[in-house]
Amino acid sequence: MEKDIMRSQYIFLYPSPLDLAHYTADAFVVWCFDDRFREGEIAFLEHMGVRHRDPESPAGGAKIFFDPEKESDQDFMRRELEKSVRLHGTEKVWLFTHHDCGACGGFARFDNDHDKEISYHGQGHRRAKDFVKKYFSAIEVRTFFVDEKGVIETTDF
Repeated sequence: MEKDIMRSQYIFLYPSPLDLAHYTADAFVVWCFDDRFREGEIAFLEHMGVRHRDPESPAGGAKIFFDPEKESDQDFMRRELEKSVRLHGTEKVWLFTHHDCGACGGFARFDNDHDKEISYHGQGHRRAKDFVKKYFSAIEVRTFFVDEKGVIETTDF
């Protein structure tokens, strides 16, 4: 007997409200896929009032804008942001990197020196912000560094 491919059985039930289909994103959030800081990310975004976000999680987070492995990586992320702006009315971009990020060379790259590490990230954040503003001049861009203690805003570093 031929299998009925139109019949589906859910393996997990979770209601998703359809009124969110046309939400306005509070922010386009670029955060590393490193799961060590995920709980802090969610808590921070809630603390800051970000209810609806368009999330991106490339290795290295915001590094994709200031030190991509391939130039095409920046182009891809720029296109994702374009879609977020067009589809969800996004007016804010929040870019994150974090302590001991493997994509950035880990803490050892900075001789285990917190000041060297945060200086690297702060300089990179400026370049990342410049990249985003080059294509989206009206959008607000904020940058953040995350470590085991919390979140540091680097926008004005």
